[in-house]
Amino acid sequence: MNTEMLYELYEITEKNDAPDLATVGMPMLLKKHPEITHEEAKEIREFTGR
Repeated sequence: MNTEMLYELYEITEKNDAPDLATVGMPMLLKKHPEITHEEAKEIREFTGR
């Protein structure tokens, strides 16, 4: 998992005052980075959900 993507997820979520990393911030990150694979997105959601 790319730690830079985790940090960017956090930044996007904070910047947009989103209430949740995994369900609200993640779609914002995917819109900005469409190259993220489904498997990578799943790993990030599972990590942030812990």
